[in-house]
Amino acid sequence: MFAFIILIALQYYALAEDPAVKMTLENLVVFSKGQNIEVTTVDGYKLNINRIPLGTNLPKNQTRPAVFPQHELLSSSADWVSNLPYQTAGFMFADASFDVFMENVRGNTYSTGHISLNRTVRHLKGLLYELSKHLNHQEMLLNIILGGTNFMSNKWIEDEISRTFCTLPIFRDVCKDIFISFTGKISEQLNISRFDIFLGHFPADTSLKNMNYWIQMVNSNKQQIYDYGSRYLNMKYYGQSRPPI
Repeated sequence: MFAFIILIALQYYALAEDPAVKMTLENLVVFSKGQNIEVTTVDGYKLNINRIPLGTNLPKNQTRPAVFPQHELLSSSADWVSNLPYQTAGFMFADASFDVFMENVRGNTYSTGHISLNRTVRHLKGLLYELSKHLNHQEMLLNIILGGTNFMSNKWIEDEISRTFCTLPIFRDVCKDIFISFTGKISEQLNISRFDIFLGHFPADTSLKNMNYWIQMVNSNKQQIYDYGSRYLNMKYYGQSRPPI
């Protein structure tokens, strides 16, 4: 009986799913006559930038000012293109005669490349060499052993949840609760019918160090550089015992 219910639910999912749920960010942009651009920074990081150069029914030879909306923590440029065209900032700016550029910051789901560095370092020799330099500093050893990993990096789990469950009406409230646990109270202007698509791209992963940095600023109520929590490390990187403000 349980297997039969699951089968019916999956069949319903297959019929009811919005095609946009399976689209990658790049597909969403190209579907909307946009472009995907890779930009390499001076320090070698490869950033994905999505561009919508032309709005609906606008002349191609018209000069347009650029607009550069910037996503927030745990987000991506999908924030600007995941909703319906008349409800989404990226498309609305384009239709208002702007040339729209939407960046993905270093380390999020869509900007993980580098010209020489690997996202995950797996070289034991390098680890042993690094450990050997800090044998007398226990806090540094813990940072090396436990740090350097990602937050919300299992993107395939989020994708499967959004594509399999969030498209079903019986699970939509659950998906809504997951969403607002990150974003806070839902505005009446939010299109709840698009939750499956929103959760297909949110949250976008970041580093644990970045999450810790934001928590530090909230707790200290200061906009300051990252606090390593160690006088030794702060002196090493900043030349002072406390991080600069």
